[in-house]
Amino acid sequence: MAFNPYQQPTQPMNGLPQFSPFFANNNNNPNPSNPMMMAGQQQQQYAQGQQQMDFGNGNQLFSTMMSQGQAFMANPATNLALQHGFSVAENYVGKNLSRFVTINKLKYYFAVNTSYVARKLRLVLFPFLNRDWSRKHGTDPSTNSISFLPPRDDVNAPDLYIPVMAFVTYVLLVGFWLGVQNKFTIELLGMTASSALVWYIFEVAAMSLSMYIMNINCPIQTMDLMAYCGYKYVGMIVTIISMFVLNSLGSSAVLLFCCLSLSFYLVKTLRLAMVDEGGAQDHGYKRRTYFILSIVAAQVLLSFYLTIY
Repeated sequence: MAFNPYQQPTQPMNGLPQFSPFFANNNNNPNPSNPMMMAGQQQQQYAQGQQQMDFGNGNQLFSTMMSQGQAFMANPATNLALQHGFSVAENYVGKNLSRFVTINKLKYYFAVNTSYVARKLRLVLFPFLNRDWSRKHGTDPSTNSISFLPPRDDVNAPDLYIPVMAFVTYVLLVGFWLGVQNKFTIELLGMTASSALVWYIFEVAAMSLSMYIMNINCPIQTMDLMAYCGYKYVGMIVTIISMFVLNSLGSSAVLLFCCLSLSFYLVKTLRLAMVDEGGAQDHGYKRRTYFILSIVAAQVLLSFYLTIY
C-alpha cells in the first residue's frame, strides 16, 4: 500500500500503522485537534456574532429614530409651524397660479358637451364641408361685456377637452399597436408618451415666443395655441386605427388625408383670427401669413414623425 503524507497514523494493527484522512472527523473525538478546522469554526462563529451584533444595533437605532420622530411630531410648536408653512405655501401657489391661469378661463376651454365633440371631430376631419368659420359673440353675465361664446355654443371655438382626450387615446393606441407587434414594454410606452408631451410643450412655447418676437397682436392666446396644436392627435388616432385594417400604403394615404384636413382647418381658423383681423393693408400682413404657414408645416411634420416613429 502506498504511503499518503496527508494521513495520520492510528492504532497499529498486526504490527503495522493504520492511517486515517487528515481532515476526517473522528466520532470518538468531537473536538478534533486539526488547527485548520478549528480556525474555520472560530471564524464562522465570529461572523455570526458580528451579524447578530449589527442586527441588534440596527434595531436599536431604528427604535431611537422612531421615538425621536414621534416626540418631534407631538410637540405643539412643531404642529403650529407645519400648519403655518402649509398655509403660506397654499396662498403663494394660489396667488401666483392666478397670474397665468384663472379657473374661469380654464373652465371656458372645457365647457363642452357631446354634441360639440361630435361636430368638432367632423370639422377637424372634414373641414371642406364647413362654410362658416367666424366666431360667435355673446354677453358674459359675470362682467356684462361682449366676449366669445364657449365651445359648447360655437363649434369654431377652440377647446382643450378634445386635445387632452386625443393625446391620452394616442398613447394607449400606440401601446396596443406595440402589443400586437410583440414589441410592447413599459419603458417604450413611457418613452412614447414623454416624447409626444415634450414635443407638444416645445411647439406651443416656440409659437408663443415667435408671436412675441414678431410682434403679432391678435386675439389668439397661449391656450388657443395649445388647442390648435392638440387637434393633430385626432388625425393620428385615425391613422393608427387604419393600421389594424389596412396595409402600409392604405394607412399612409389615411395619414396624408388627415394632414391635408388639418392644414385646411388651421389655415381657415388662424387666417380669420390673425390675418383678416388686421386687413391686407396692414404692415404685419406678411409676418402673420408666414407665421400661419409655419404652424401648419410644424403640425404636418410632427404628425408624420409621431405616427411613423
